Amino acid sequence: MKSDNSTGNKIPGSVQLSHRVVLFTFYGLLMTFAVKAILSVVSGSSFVAMLVVLIIQCLPLLIFIPGMRAGHLRTYAWLSFVSLIYFIPAVLTAFTPESLYYGLWLALLCSGLFAGLVAYINLARKHLGQVLGTAK
Repeated sequence: MKSDNSTGNKIPGSVQLSHRVVLFTFYGLLMTFAVKAILSVVSGSSFVAMLVVLIIQCLPLLIFIPGMRAGHLRTYAWLSFVSLIYFIPAVLTAFTPESLYYGLWLALLCSGLFAGLVAYINLARKHLGQVLGTAK
């Protein structure tokens, strides 16, 4: 995200904060999946199996990176829908006694990502004058 919008005005702090929340939770989710896969391989799981699981988990999120870098609000809107898909397995994982904290962490990241996305989309539309899909 640039520090100025198309009119040269400074971007409000609320927009910047919501964008930082989105980036933190998005990359936090990706890093959590990667760390979990690495720990599984270290503990004796098959490397190929964990690589396949990691690709299946991360690929739907990685698709959104180019649109996020370009600042398209439509990308953020679609990412909010996809983040809800990750929430369901996170809650189910949290109900597994040996994976309680991992599941809670995933649920927290998914919830934070969704809330941050909704806030960012609304604030960007209000303060930056953008519409979904294009920037003015």
